[in-house]
Amino acid sequence: MTSYHADRGDGDAGTALQAAMSACVSDIRMPASLLDNAVSRDRTRKTRIRLASAAGVVVAVAAMATVIAVIAAVPGRPSGHVASPRPDAGPRVQSAAYVLDQAATAQVNSYRMISVEHGDGLIYTDVATQQQRIVSALRASSGQPYFQITTAIHGGVYAETDIEYQHHVYSTFTTSSLDAGTQVTLSSFLPLQGNSDPHVAFQQALKAGTIRVVGHQSLNGRDTILIRVNAANKPGAKLHWPPDWIWIDASTYLVVQTKHFIPDLPPAPGGKISWRAIVNQVTWLPPTPENLAQLTVTPPAGFTKIPYSELAQKYLGPLS
Repeated sequence: MTSYHADRGDGDAGTALQAAMSACVSDIRMPASLLDNAVSRDRTRKTRIRLASAAGVVVAVAAMATVIAVIAAVPGRPSGHVASPRPDAGPRVQSAAYVLDQAATAQVNSYRMISVEHGDGLIYTDVATQQQRIVSALRASSGQPYFQITTAIHGGVYAETDIEYQHHVYSTFTTSSLDAGTQVTLSSFLPLQGNSDPHVAFQQALKAGTIRVVGHQSLNGRDTILIRVNAANKPGAKLHWPPDWIWIDASTYLVVQTKHFIPDLPPAPGGKISWRAIVNQVTWLPPTPENLAQLTVTPPAGFTKIPYSELAQKYLGPLS
């Protein structure tokens, strides 16, 4: 997960995803864990499909977009805001405004770090260089990840490389990084994407009652502060999303764990939606040459380059 969604309360999200799956992957079997992540990144999925369409890729690429969903079509860095110095330690009893201000400053400072999401596989994201790498938790028969995907956005160009290790194939494509006139960027762990400046976003959300600082909580022996972010459910929406939960380190104020919910599709008989919790741990790396090297991967010698649509339909489709 590279972002939280401000518009996730869209009542058509689940329906749209189900329709897309029916149309594009009726003959494809995919692991439930990959579908979970796909649903939880609905905005990402839509953006990626549009980008792929702009690149002239056939409709089968929508299946792959639903599976891997690696673009975050949200603001990456705040513009014009300089992070203010943060005290080494704040008071044990802290106001919600204080906690969120420190969390926002930590978020700004984290743009110079590499986030590593540990969930269904690994996701490395570097906002400063606009690079990302996703490593599948599934394993090929060789013991390698079933697939790896690297993304880079630079100079108005979005570039992606997808490597499938089970059948020794890979594909690449490039396209404009503009989506309907909006610059697509890579982002990490910014809840409340209504404003690109996290300080402003948190302040607005606190005033609106969208966000709540629950308080200190021990997480695997670590002192953290739990934050609840309510979904922007719209009146009359078909789906009413549960809140997101964010644990931030009580000393650094960096995100260390997230929990969000996705609907099981199709719904149970009678249209009742059941929700599945997705928990991800987050660690942060300094941008050393060794750590920056983890953001890219090169197709091994002997791998065959194939069209993007073929990789999606023929090789990533029949995952079991």
